[in-house]
Amino acid sequence: KNALYRSLGCAAFHVSKAFEANKLPFAAWFKMAILRDLEQKEAGANGRFASARAVWCLGEWVESVDDQLRPECYRAISMSLSNPDVVVRMMTAKSLKSLVDSFKFKETSHIYVNQYLQAHVQGLLKLINDLRGLDGRRVIADVLKAV
Repeated sequence: KNALYRSLGCAAFHVSKAFEANKLPFAAWFKMAILRDLEQKEAGANGRFASARAVWCLGEWVESVDDQLRPECYRAISMSLSNPDVVVRMMTAKSLKSLVDSFKFKETSHIYVNQYLQAHVQGLLKLINDLRGLDGRRVIADVLKAV
């Protein structure tokens, strides 16, 4: 799964064009694969790697996320920010920044502010508190500025 998500994330621009050409909706792939891996509480390194890479992949595919799917993505981000693994939460923070920085954010910003902003800020502040290194804290501070 790690290799698959890595490949699909790195080639997101090109693969998304193939998805569109073959009428494969990103929403179906998100719900059947990415969301399932984020909701799964598999113990061990495999579960953590799959969760971290799945949430990273979501951030890479942000331009394929339509307005109807955004609330589900915000919910997935909330869920991943509460993951006990710091790496999963760092990847989640970067994906959150991608979602908020995208051009499509303005249409759904009211949903985000009303339902998810407080939980995301709390999760990011907890992550800053859990990090020891200055570089990681700086990354999260940039995400907080974007949010």
